[in-house]
Amino acid sequence: MIAPLGLDVPMRVTQLRDLSVWNDGNGQIYVTASDANAGVGSRPDDFLQCPPEDPGYSAAKVALMEVCAAGAEPLLVMNTLCLKYDDYGSRVVDGIRKALAEAGSTAPVSGSDETNMTTLQTGVGVTVIGVVPSSRLRLGTSRPGDVVLCAGYPRSGLSDAPYTEGDADVAALSDVIDVLRCAAVHEVLPVGSKGVRTEVAQLAATAGLAFVLEPEPAVPMDVSAGASTCFLITCGPADLPVVATATRLPLVPVATLVCEPVA
Repeated sequence: MIAPLGLDVPMRVTQLRDLSVWNDGNGQIYVTASDANAGVGSRPDDFLQCPPEDPGYSAAKVALMEVCAAGAEPLLVMNTLCLKYDDYGSRVVDGIRKALAEAGSTAPVSGSDETNMTTLQTGVGVTVIGVVPSSRLRLGTSRPGDVVLCAGYPRSGLSDAPYTEGDADVAALSDVIDVLRCAAVHEVLPVGSKGVRTEVAQLAATAGLAFVLEPEPAVPMDVSAGASTCFLITCGPADLPVVATATRLPLVPVATLVCEPVA
């Protein structure tokens, strides 16, 4: 899929979904993903009150999920901390390190912080750079006839009931890694703020396919999944029982991938 994905020209950066991707010309593909949180923490002006570790963790979780789902290993994690690196700021970065540990990675964490300005809210951005041999890139590997499954349940924690990382229907980094170990799984895509329907469309487009939605999926299709509380899986219909054993998360069929658009 390297040429169809636009990765055949060395060092030309290609935007694929939420990823920036480039081929180094020596058989390695570099993958970059980012996420940010603002107004989330325990400072007085934060909109969503929670421990300071949480915004660092969730921003890192989303970026790491994107990179790992592409088949890449994290190479470097960069944080842009929009507040002082004091006791509070260090706890935000501790959340980033927690997510990295859950990914089973020892990649270094680098970045910068804001020491010269007075800030009233918590703010942090996380960028992850990963690398994968071109033969193991997982982007655009879905196939015609594949079933698209939603693993976990889309939750934003704002417009719906609060949730906690580790809940039975909330996807974790380890869930993505577990599913990718299953040989029957073709592709994985984390769901973000635009919802399941949008991610299904992007998944199909990356593979050069169209899709047919299930008539009444058992998950909401257009609500935010917040910090990637769910993700998509593609596999052949006959492999559904095998894939179900690869994850603790509930699996809901949401679409089927096809070669041509269906009128």
